[in-house]
Amino acid sequence: MLQGKDAIALVNGTSATAGIAAMNAVASQRALKLSTLLVLLYAELLAGHREAFHPAIGELRPHPGQSQLHRWLWSLSSDSGALTPWQPRPELLPDMPGSIEQHRPLPQDAYTLRCAPQALGAVWDVVEQHAQTTRIELEAVTDNPLLFAEEDIVLHGGNFFGQQLAFASDHLNNAIIQMALYSERRIARITNPLTNKGLPAFMQPLDTGLHSGFMGAQVSATALVAELRSQAMPASIQSIPTNADNQDIVPLGTIAARRASTSLEQLYQVLAIEALVLVQGAELKNMSSLSLASWSLCEWVRELAAPLEQDRPLAEDIARLAKALADPDQVAPLTALLDTEG
Repeated sequence: MLQGKDAIALVNGTSATAGIAAMNAVASQRALKLSTLLVLLYAELLAGHREAFHPAIGELRPHPGQSQLHRWLWSLSSDSGALTPWQPRPELLPDMPGSIEQHRPLPQDAYTLRCAPQALGAVWDVVEQHAQTTRIELEAVTDNPLLFAEEDIVLHGGNFFGQQLAFASDHLNNAIIQMALYSERRIARITNPLTNKGLPAFMQPLDTGLHSGFMGAQVSATALVAELRSQAMPASIQSIPTNADNQDIVPLGTIAARRASTSLEQLYQVLAIEALVLVQGAELKNMSSLSLASWSLCEWVRELAAPLEQDRPLAEDIARLAKALADPDQVAPLTALLDTEG
């Protein structure tokens, strides 16, 4: 039972900001894992070089996030027959196990594929830093004044000042926007017949020109990223004095956390568009050599959205899939693929 000033202590600090930040923490972790699965399917559709995922690359640049992404992608791609396999040159790398091919042209892919461990790894670092700041805040006392019963003292201070969460939320927001940008760039490459290695323009299965396929969805992803960029201004530097200048600096942490929450909603819409596009691409290529992880992703998406055989409104499909991707229970079969890897 709450006694004394216990009740006001629960709301007299960063409680609202910390609560929103906690929800953002788990949602952004989930979005990063889903982005990793989408990168794998994207790489398989483009017959990307598995070599870029090798964990040894991450060991030489040991940022935790990059190393984690290398482990995830290398492990998840181990059973893929769609990626261009890697074979070490024995005279140079005698102790490193390889795959099957020794000679291949153009050993480096576009950055959206080749730099995926670095790009998403940097995002993972930010996501984890934000989560750690939030964990500390959830376990902290942010009331004022503070009562120390054993010492029989009362201290007036500023533990309610939410600068740490404000900075962390703004940093997370930038990482969320970058995730959406990476996704939009993958959508753009895979729907472009000049760069998608034989797939039809905008994944339309019928005549180009008569049917638009995912053209409108690709434009929507671009618009979402443009809107996200307009929300990139940090809230934590926008202090406005209030309370007759008693509160002459204000961290605006709740605004920062709410903005990150909004950005996550829009990120999931972009990821939903990418998932629809990539799964359509896998079906158009009739790929039987996909990794188990990519097969699982395709089957999961098809339970929620039918293939695009001829033009139809896609808004409901995108909204349904975005909602499912953001639901930890619905998407658990996919995120579990990464929880058991690396």
